[in-house]
Amino acid sequence: MLLRLRGVAVAVALSLLPMVGLAQEQRLGFEVDAKVIYMTREAPPSQSILSEFGFAPTPDLQNASSIDPGYEPGFRIRLHADVTQYFGVEASGTFLSKFSDSITSDNGLINAAEPAVAFAATSVDTEWESTFSAQQVNATYKIFEGVQGFAGLRRNAIDETLSMGFPGAPGVSISQRVDNRLVGPQIGLRVNARPLVGEAMGPFDIGLELAGGVLFSTISASGTGTGGIADTAIDSNETTYFAQAGIEAGFEIQPGFILSVGYQALWIGDILHVTEQFGTTNVLATATPTTLAQTDDILYHGGQLKLTLVID
Repeated sequence: MLLRLRGVAVAVALSLLPMVGLAQEQRLGFEVDAKVIYMTREAPPSQSILSEFGFAPTPDLQNASSIDPGYEPGFRIRLHADVTQYFGVEASGTFLSKFSDSITSDNGLINAAEPAVAFAATSVDTEWESTFSAQQVNATYKIFEGVQGFAGLRRNAIDETLSMGFPGAPGVSISQRVDNRLVGPQIGLRVNARPLVGEAMGPFDIGLELAGGVLFSTISASGTGTGGIADTAIDSNETTYFAQAGIEAGFEIQPGFILSVGYQALWIGDILHVTEQFGTTNVLATATPTTLAQTDDILYHGGQLKLTLVID
């Protein structure tokens, strides 16, 4: 009887060996990377802010193309976990500091006469701000060593505000805000040279990432004012697209730790810019607007410094 039990135990142990070997072969792991980014965005489309806003500037004092967003820092963090030898899941979040600029015009006379308010001022102080954030959740698939595909859900938020004050017209100010909320599916591809080439790369690596997809956006615009200027609000739903590309060069400073530098760009179509809405919606009038301004695309681009930790 004892010999029979020993035989059964040996048989069970032998049957588990292939499973143990498979688990070792899969080497399921975990990866986290933190990225510091320094990016800019293109200036708003050329648009006269004042002449289509119920003012009669002499001369036309301000144009949106004179806004300079500059470069701003931000960060992104991404977590990735293997589920099987080929499949994985990941989540990431990107946050940028606020882009801002101010314009002061004092070389002309502004006369405004609308049902809600009438005033005159000799200068205009304009403040423009724009924020950006993105989150995504993906499923990943290892096509072969060094090449990974991914598909998932992406969310972007682009918010802008434009405020005007009128020295010489105390108590009169105007502010508009535009919110773009975009959610939709995406697909993408990542390629890393080190797993493809092998030992010839040494501790160095070169990576490329491409992504694109459809975004369903909810756009809302609102305006507020003082000195008798009417408040306004309106929203709409749109469908748009995006494309993203990035390239980086990395160096393994310690086993499992990779330091990379790179450059990335993100294009999104059909975004409502607050400068265009400001020039179209006359919040000086008492009537609430019934349409949004024409949408336009936007481009973000800049450098990045990334530290990646890989745990097998």
